[in-house]
Formats: sequence, C-alpha cells, structure tokens
Amino acid sequence: MINTFTFFSYFLFAYFSFSLSSYDQVNVPIWPPAGISLSLVLILGRKSLPGIFLGSWISNSLFFYPTETLLFSTFQHSLPFLLGINNVILSYLGRHFIFKFSLVNSEFLLPSEILKFLLYGGVLPSLFASILAGLSLFHSDKISLDSLTNTIFSWWISDFLGIALFSPLINVIWNRLVKRESNMRFLLISIGILSSILIAIVFYVLAKKWEDKYIQTKLNSSGEIIAKTIEGNLKENIRVVKFLGIFLSNSENLTKEKFDNYSKSAISQSDSVIALSWNPHISHSVRQREEKELSINYPNSKGIMNRSSSGEVIPAERDNEYIFVKFIYPIEGNQNAIGFNVYSNQIRRIALLNAENFHRTEITGRIRLIQEKDDNFGILVFHPVLTNLGEKGFSTAIIRMPSLIQPVMNGENQDFYCLRVWDHTGNGEDNLLFQSTCDKSNYSSSNQFVSTGKIITPSGEWLIEFRATKKFVIHNFNHTSNIILIITSLFTIILEILIFVITGREKLIQQIVDKKTEELQKANRIKSEFLANITHELRTPINGALGMISLLQQTPLNSEQIEYLENTNTSLQSLSLLMNDIIDVSDLEANRFQITEYTFNFYDLLINLQKNYHQKISRKGLEFDFLMTGISETCILNSDKSKIKQMFTHLIENAIKFTESGSIKFHISLTTNDSESLIHSIIEDTGIGIEESQKEKLFQKFIQLDISRTKKYFGSGLGLYITREILNLLNGKITLESEIHRGTKINLTFPVKIVENPNISPKEEMNSLNILVVEDNLMNQKFIIRLLEKRGHKIILASNGKEAIEKLDRNQKEKDKIQLILMDIQMPEMDGLTASIHIRKRIDSYSKLPIIAVTANSTSEQINEYLNAGMDDCVPKPINKQELFNKISKHTVRK
Repeated sequence: MINTFTFFSYFLFAYFSFSLSSYDQVNVPIWPPAGISLSLVLILGRKSLPGIFLGSWISNSLFFYPTETLLFSTFQHSLPFLLGINNVILSYLGRHFIFKFSLVNSEFLLPSEILKFLLYGGVLPSLFASILAGLSLFHSDKISLDSLTNTIFSWWISDFLGIALFSPLINVIWNRLVKRESNMRFLLISIGILSSILIAIVFYVLAKKWEDKYIQTKLNSSGEIIAKTIEGNLKENIRVVKFLGIFLSNSENLTKEKFDNYSKSAISQSDSVIALSWNPHISHSVRQREEKELSINYPNSKGIMNRSSSGEVIPAERDNEYIFVKFIYPIEGNQNAIGFNVYSNQIRRIALLNAENFHRTEITGRIRLIQEKDDNFGILVFHPVLTNLGEKGFSTAIIRMPSLIQPVMNGENQDFYCLRVWDHTGNGEDNLLFQSTCDKSNYSSSNQFVSTGKIITPSGEWLIEFRATKKFVIHNFNHTSNIILIITSLFTIILEILIFVITGREKLIQQIVDKKTEELQKANRIKSEFLANITHELRTPINGALGMISLLQQTPLNSEQIEYLENTNTSLQSLSLLMNDIIDVSDLEANRFQITEYTFNFYDLLINLQKNYHQKISRKGLEFDFLMTGISETCILNSDKSKIKQMFTHLIENAIKFTESGSIKFHISLTTNDSESLIHSIIEDTGIGIEESQKEKLFQKFIQLDISRTKKYFGSGLGLYITREILNLLNGKITLESEIHRGTKINLTFPVKIVENPNISPKEEMNSLNILVVEDNLMNQKFIIRLLEKRGHKIILASNGKEAIEKLDRNQKEKDKIQLILMDIQMPEMDGLTASIHIRKRIDSYSKLPIIAVTANSTSEQINEYLNAGMDDCVPKPINKQELFNKISKHTVRK
C-alpha cells in the first residue's frame, strides 16, 4: 500500500513537471518530485523507496522515449533505470542528512532550522544527484560533453527548488494531520506557499507563451526568406528558358554545335538547371527525317521514343504529332532523354498545351526525370518558340528539385528546418515536389513550431512547409521562462522562510506562554492543594478545640473561667474565619469561586447572627441595633447561605473592630415586587471612619490603611474584597459612606429568590437516633460523640470509609438499625466520597440512608462534589452545634 501510494504520487507529479521541461527535453527548471519523494521518505521511512524508484523509472521511460512502447523503452534503455536509482539516492541522502542533524519532524520555528533543512536536505543531496544524472544522460547520448556542466548545474537547481518549495509544505501538512500543527499556522503557510507557487507557474506559462510566439515569429521570418530565395531561384531558371527561346527563335540553320555552345554558357549561370533542350513540335509526316537527323547528331539515338508503363524506353507508336527532344545539353547523364516524345507523358502534355495555347511559360507538375534511374523528382519548364523558319517548339529547362532547393538548405538551415514543397494544384502525396531528409525525432517538442508559405510560379503556386528542429528552437530559446520560474521560485522560498519565521516566532512565544501558564497552573494547583490540606489540618484541631470549649462551657464554671473560655472561643473563631478568607481568595484567583444555590431559612440565619454578635458587642460596651423588616419566621430563600452569612460576618466584624464607643446598627429588609425580590441591609458604626481618598483601596485584597509597626487594628485585609466579589456573583452592589471620627455606613443590595409556600415541618424534638459517625480524628470523635450523646443519640463509630461499610454490613442483622451517617471526607484507607458512592450502590435499605458530610473542606465547589456523590448535606468544620442539629432534624424528623 505504501509503495503504491509513493509510486502514484511520484509519477503524477513527474507527469505534471515534464510539462515544464525546456525545449531541449532534458532540463526542467523546477522538479517538484524531488521534494515529494524526500517528504515521503521522511514521513513513511525507507520502505517507500521502491515506490519512488518505480515512479521515476516509468515516468522517465515515457518522457525520454515517447515514440516507443513502454515495455520496450523501460527494458531496452538504461537511462530511465539509472535516473530511477539517482532519485532514490537523492531521497535517501536527504533523509540521512536530516536525521543526522536532528531535523526530522521539524516544525521550522527558527531561521536556523529552515536554513539547515535547505542545506542538508536540499543543496548537498541535489548536488550529488545532479552529477550522477548528468553522467547518466551523457552515457546515454542525450547530451554532449560540452553541455555536461550546464546540465549538471540545471538539474542541481531544479532538484533544490523542488525540495525547497514542496518538502517543507508537505511537512507542515503532515504535522497538521497528526495534530502537531495549529490550524491557523497551517492555513497561513499553505495558502502563502501555494499562492506563490501558483503565481510563479502563471508567470512561467505567460513567459513560455511569449517564447513560443517569439520562436514562431523567427520561424515565420526565416521561412519567408527561404521561400523568397527559392522563388527567386525559380525565376532565374525561368529566365534562362526564356533566353533560350529567344536564341532559338532568332537562330538560322540551328545545329547541335550552336545549341551546345549557347546552352553551355546559359547553364553555367544557374545552379539548379541540370539540362536545356530544344523540343520541336512535328507531325508524323516528318518523323522519319527528324529521326535521321537524330542519328546523325546522336549516333546512339534510337529515334523518337516513349516510356512504357514499366519505365522502359521504347519506340514511339504512330501518332499525328510529336514533341520530342531534338537537342539537349549536356549530353552526359541525359542520353536517355534523346528523342524522348515529351508529348507522350500526360503531365508534360498538359503543360505543353497550356504553354502553346496561352503563349506563356509553363511548369509541369512533379515528374520522374527520364534522365534519372532513381526516384529523383524534378520539373520541366516549357517556353513556346516560333523560329524564323516557322518551326514550332519549346525551349525547355530540366530542373531537378533537390538542386533547386538544397543550396538554400545548406549550413544552419539544414539543421534548423524540416522542409517540404508541394504543388498546390495537385492532390495527394503525388504532388510532393521536395522533402528534406529530416528525422522526426529531430522535430521540436510536440511538433508545435510549423510555418507555411507560398511560391508563385507561372502555372500557379507551390506550398512550402517549415518545421522547426530542436536545434532551431534551442538556438532561438533565450531562457526567459526558466529564469522567470527560477526567480519567482526563489522569491517563493524567501516568502516561505519569512512565513515560517513569523509564524514560528508566534508559536515559540505561544509555547513559552503555554509552558509558563502550565507552570503557573501547576503552582496554583500545588498552592490550592497545600491550602486545602493545611486548612483541613488546621480546621480539624480547631474544630476539636471549639467543640471541647463548647462542652466545657456547659459545665459549672466561675466568672473568670467563663471569660477565659469566651476569649479562647473568639480567637479560634477569628482564626477559622481567616482560614476561610484565604481559601476564598485562592478560589477567586483560580476562577473556582462560585455561588451554590440551595434552600434555607433566612430568618434563622439572621437570628443566629444576632445571637452570636450581641454578647460580643455588649462586652465591648457598644449598643447593637438589630432590626429585620419584611422577614418572617418562615422566610425561605434559594441562594448561597454560607456566602451570605460570610458577607454579613465580615461587615459586622469590621464594625466591631473599628468602633471603640457608641453603637453598631444592623438593619436588614426584604422587599418584593412583580419582577424581583431584593435584600437591602445597612451596617453602620460610630467608629474611626475612613478618609475619602482611601475608600476605593478598601475593596482591594490584602489592603490595610494602617501598615505601621505600631498599628492599632489588625486583620488580613480580605473582608471587604471578598464581600464585593460575593456581591458580584449575586448581581448585587455595595456602597460605602464614611467620615473621619464620625463612623462608617455600608449599604448592601442584592436580589434573592423566595421559595413560595415552603413545605415546613413544625419544629419538634428529635427522637433518639442510631447515628454512624465516620471520623478519623480522635479529638473530633470525642467531641461529636459527646455532643450527640447529650442529645440522647446512640453512636456507632468508624474511623474510615471502609470500616463504615463493614459496620453497616454488621448492623444490617441487628435490631436497632442505623438511621443517619455523619461522614468525614478526608480519611485513610477509604475517603468519605468513595464510601458514600459504595453506600448508594447497595441493594438494601441502607442505600437510602441520609448522609451528612462533616468536613473541614467545605467550599461551594467541594459541597457540589459531595452532593453529586450521593450525600444529602454538609456541615462545615468547625462545627456549629445548632447547624448540625438543624440538618440532622431536617433529614430525619418525619413530617
């Protein structure tokens, strides 16, 4: 299959390329198959070489020996075979050099890569191959020793141009097919190179047509000169006949000696008249007397003779009249013409009658001369004569056609033209007067250069045809088309290099950008994984500490102990909030920060905020003005609860932090119209305030207005930045009003979706539940178990997901079934996600157990992942007791 493909690829491109061949049918200005074969060997490997060899062998057989059968030319001549070997060597050497210098599969991104490819894949192999090709052509007698150097140079240039133009293009096409090249670069390179090649071919074709026209014009001009020369020679010969007629008319007592003397002088003035004769027109009554005179003047004469159909000379049959050769000069070579009855020949008779009737000089058609034994054709020129003695007859010139035309065809003309002359008054090949000895193989390519002309004769006209030989075409070929093709090809190569360099530079920059982007993404992934891991590891002990504090607060304590615990709890809550902020900033930078909508009781959220901050604000000696408007106990929203709570938490924390005296106001209202529902909240304090010029900076991350070493207020500088980003996601807005030493007022507005007619269960106490707690951290285990047991629940503990599945399997046979699972996520052996997926695939009743994730990894994206894995809800660590019990109740209390 590979060799079939390579064979047809090479053969078809070779067939096209031969149409670009020069008139010598040896040199081609550009040889695309060289680039095609090199690319095929680079892409398909050395196994494609046999197909290249066969394609070259067959195509060269058809080109160099077009008149022979393919089978004969292929095996009879060695040249096609040698050129096939030569093309294999060219392709193999190019592949060898390219592999040696590590240029294979090159994307040509740098100028050095392109130049090395052209040098090692084009210049050097082409030089070696052109030398072998030149020697093969010389060995096969296709070129002479003088043209060997020019042929080698021409083949070197044509092979190099074919490789330089087509091999990089095919390389890019291949890279595109195997997805190593971008579509844009492929289109730019392909369109640029193919357009340039097309333009080069168009210019070449136009120049070739101009050259053809020039050569045809030269042929027409030369043919016209030759035709005029022949016509002039013919007129000179006719003049000789006419002068002979004048001599005969004025001669008295004409004798052989007088005729010979005059004729000798006349013939010496012409190169093509081979004989002159006097042909009297007599009746039968004087035949005997005339034959007697013939025998006296020419002893070997046999009288008046005719020529038989077989060509033999025989005595003329009795006839009423005769026109015979009485005198002829020279006698040598014309003995057979003595006494010949010219009137007996049909062609001669027509001419004689026309000459006599119209009193003009007449020329016969083509005749085989009686003087010649071979088929040498000539013409006779008859001029009517009436002597002073009243005798009628004809002065006659015998013109041998080769003698008339051949002198004109001497020298260069003999090598430059194939000439034919025929009588236009006749029909068919019998009217051919002359044809030069010209081998058809010497005709120009496609036999396209032909010129015709006319020679005017007294009897009509002759047609003359000139066919240009290869020598004529090569002599008048000025190489304009080849030069134009080479120049345009060089421009195309320069354009090709520029396109490769420009697009390669862009691709290099893109590769650098992609690499840096990948490194940044990798760094971000590492950072995100680190933050996720470190926050998980921090949240776990914080959760345990907060849990233990909450348990400790439920024991009998004195006022000092309560104060210490509250301070510790506040510090740990602040640390937890800071960790959440850091995670959120990381998510924002990675475009992972998003809103996760789910239903929740907005009233409960606000009441919990009020409870949590009332005591903290009071301890600082501040008043807390909390007011809800339009928000009922059954106000259920569909939005992101955690992010809404996070916004309010940041704003209230900032108000507490920067207010030393006075009050903090938190007013929030819900308004509804036909189009949407809006939450509008005001957080206002009587704190230190902010300068007008500093307002915009507050919403930038990590910005703190006091950065001195003695600064009074501490913080991460992330609260307002995260709040604004959350509002952007909620399609809300925030405004800030502030005066120095007067306080700050922040307005929040954002749309929400109200859940109409929510199906809310009346609050009721939870029954004692059998809960499977899956947690690997020992402190968290103790806290959760103690917290749940205080509410009357029974606990089954598992340290990882695998153990949880085993506990479910064993509990399936017990009477007290497990009713709920609290599942940590990050655990050894089997994590919580995998365990949840296994549980949902069970075929028993436990496949529908409520599963609540209790984890330190609680971003919106992570919560979505838990829900998609089959979990029902999520409680983030550090655990808010009320939130935990609410969600347990939500998923277990029957309505």
